[in-house]
Amino acid sequence: MQVLDLHVGRPVHRGALTLFPVWNGRAVATRGYLPGGDVVQVAEREGAAVVAQLVVTNPGQRPALVLEGDLLEGGQQDRVANRSVLVPAGCAQVLEVSCVEQGRWNGGGAHRVTNRRAPVEVRAALRRDQGEVWRRVESYGDRYGHDATGSLRHAAGRAQERAAALVAGLEPLFAQCGVLVGLAGQPLLLE
Repeated sequence: MQVLDLHVGRPVHRGALTLFPVWNGRAVATRGYLPGGDVVQVAEREGAAVVAQLVVTNPGQRPALVLEGDLLEGGQQDRVANRSVLVPAGCAQVLEVSCVEQGRWNGGGAHRVTNRRAPVEVRAALRRDQGEVWRRVESYGDRYGHDATGSLRHAAGRAQERAAALVAGLEPLFAQCGVLVGLAGQPLLLE
């Protein structure tokens, strides 16, 4: 078992937002996997689409990681991965998902893994029921704007536009492996 040896660096403050760089003292030469968005293919279930399931295929030579909360855009409706899964090289498996676009059930079969993740408040509902996920997506849309289908993608894009000024000019530091995010003086998220 490999134990992490995490170190937190000096914070950067931007308004109520505080970002702490994180390093792993046990440097890892390679991850042993690829980020899912770089290699996996995501599609509706063959034959008949299922709201709570998608099929993820890894045609690559290395395992691929799809993270809990990864936005999967397209298909019959936008979805979000309910749990992190490591998809072996050359394999396909069913991925449990939640819908984050309540007002659409049409379109193609293919999805794309974006470089975006669902907000923390939506991810917190992923292990509950679909109704709670929709309530949180709607609440997020109330703050950042709705589109015709109630898509989290739309609201998250608007939130990202508003947040861009807070993180403008920030880049990961050498060998940084993560970030601890604080809001209003309280730790919120470790990525």
